[in-house]
Amino acid sequence: MKFVHISRPTKKSKIHYFSITLMLFLFSLNCFYSLSARAYTIGIIVGKDKTRTSTSNHEKMCILRHVANNAAKKNPDINFIFAENDRSAVGSMNAAFTLVKQHADLVLLPLISHEAGPAAQILSDAHIPFITTATSLSVLKPAFHGLSTMPSSREQARALAIYYMNNFRGRRIHVVINPAKEYSVSVARLFTQEVILHSPETKITEQEFSPQRASRIAKSVTGNEIVFAALYNPDIAILYTALTADKKRETTIIGPDSIGARKEFFAIAGKAREQVQMQYLSNWDHRVKGPHADDFNAYLKAFCNDKKPTFLTVYSYDLIHLVLAQLPQLRRAESPSDTINILRQSPYITVMDGKKMKFTAPGYNQKNLYLYRIKDNHTELLQALNYAGL
Repeated sequence: MKFVHISRPTKKSKIHYFSITLMLFLFSLNCFYSLSARAYTIGIIVGKDKTRTSTSNHEKMCILRHVANNAAKKNPDINFIFAENDRSAVGSMNAAFTLVKQHADLVLLPLISHEAGPAAQILSDAHIPFITTATSLSVLKPAFHGLSTMPSSREQARALAIYYMNNFRGRRIHVVINPAKEYSVSVARLFTQEVILHSPETKITEQEFSPQRASRIAKSVTGNEIVFAALYNPDIAILYTALTADKKRETTIIGPDSIGARKEFFAIAGKAREQVQMQYLSNWDHRVKGPHADDFNAYLKAFCNDKKPTFLTVYSYDLIHLVLAQLPQLRRAESPSDTINILRQSPYITVMDGKKMKFTAPGYNQKNLYLYRIKDNHTELLQALNYAGL
């Protein structure tokens, strides 16, 4: 028989065991408090994480970067992460993956639809809520946890269809799309559906745009026919130039907010020609409003090249402040759905409209749209279209 000797713990070993136990307890406690005190992380996907890049990227970054910096100084428990997408859909996917790895709590997508869509899909798969400025229906799918600060492309299509039927009913429509841009295709199809629904006799021809085909498309437009152009710059400027090449051609271009008629348009197309009218929707009437207008102007004058408000500087300011206004509540959110519900209730009064955002069930902001036209080398407001929320 073998006897096993069991040594009794000495006073020294007891102290040693107690020290280890205490260290483990303190380590666990530290991990617990570190987790509970973790900074609330807001990801922002942009073209380039610099202010001195393209005009459009600068207009976003001169506001977003400095508002974020100022907010982080006042609230050390906020962490902002900017991720670059290089203005591409693939870049948006990579940027979204980066923010997933960084454990972002919420992501801002101040992007056009074909860039925002891929990011929205990846973020939703990772159960990360987002808020965007994109308008395409594919960006806010039913299973996604997201909001848009703009009306949907469906509302734009309906507004333009109503405008067409009130002013041009019976005229043939040439629908010009860029097949490479999901937003261009979707808003054009929605517009066509709305027109056919209310005016089934309307003749509609769909044509795919490319710079090389601009002259051919222009030559197919005769008489007083209408062109619906769901194009961005520089494509819309190239098409407009082709349509004005024939001095006898009289037509009207109508289109969604993608047209924009920014400085880049006039740099290519020059002054507007009387025989080719161009009328397009805008989400903004170019006037800053509400109690935050002075603060917005202070950022604009301090950090932006163009000291006049632009659509991109205004929507960037509203996008980030909608979130900052609800930060204490967001930190207590227990799920992506909670986050979205908290953002829906944000009391923030926008600079763009001078009122709180009101979101539709799918998540788009219900707001006025404005109809503009180009005249000489500038734009002119024609009317407000109060079709939002249809």
